[in-house]
Amino acid sequence: MGFKSDREFLRNISIGAVGTRKVASLLNAGGFRVIELERYCTCNKIWGFLPELSERAGGKLDSIAESGGDVRIRLEAAASLARLGSDAGWNQLAAVARDATALAEHRMEVALILGELPCERSANLLEELARDKANPSELRAAAVWALAAMPWPQSASPLTYVNEDGELTAVHAIVASSRLITDENVEAVLAGIDDDQRRSAGIVRAVLRSDCNPVAAAVNLLKAATGNRRSWLLYLLASEGRAKCADYLRQSAPELLSQLEFFWTHQTENWTNRLDVADQIDFLAQQNIR
Repeated sequence: MGFKSDREFLRNISIGAVGTRKVASLLNAGGFRVIELERYCTCNKIWGFLPELSERAGGKLDSIAESGGDVRIRLEAAASLARLGSDAGWNQLAAVARDATALAEHRMEVALILGELPCERSANLLEELARDKANPSELRAAAVWALAAMPWPQSASPLTYVNEDGELTAVHAIVASSRLITDENVEAVLAGIDDDQRRSAGIVRAVLRSDCNPVAAAVNLLKAATGNRRSWLLYLLASEGRAKCADYLRQSAPELLSQLEFFWTHQTENWTNRLDVADQIDFLAQQNIR
């Protein structure tokens, strides 16, 4: 739906929705004014982006949000109210998010909605959902994922959760964090590597998954690194590969080349470790061939 082309429609929309476009067409042909459910959800969402109509939208959205209708519609209405600055909208979103008796899918929907409302209130509620280990893992994962859209570093980073025992949450934290890592902040991220092996593995994987080039930052940190941090930084450079690292190392830290050559030759450049070859080997090993 285009905002400009549908502004007049939004001003005059009837509060009525049905399940499919076909049913909507039949009813409209008979003089009724209704729309299909998915478009209705979209309209409720778009109200939140029309502040010039906020007075009219507010009353309509309040009515929808407090109705006994489809939860998805009510949540989108509450989200639009929140976007327009209404405490009632925020309170309804928070109530569903915190309701342990609500369907998990509805609580996850709130987490995703909050990811579209990047501000301190969203960040605080998402952190609350992510921290609570009594919450379903899917909900915690959704909250961690949405944290990547929050103002950072003012709010908690998804990196906080890369060492979670629940791997669904940890994996979402790794991928979400990778979207936040840049050439400008990668050194600060890598400085978080410590003696927690699980946390360090998550940080390195997030950096490897990101679009940044971490070579210079890793080399700089290696100057003073010892123990577990040194090992993980070397692993990062080894995983980045010879093509990405070797020229820089020759110029800035030639002493590291001998430590990485073995890994590059025997791990990253070993043709049997390529995913397509490894998959073939694993598949063949499972066959009962005599």
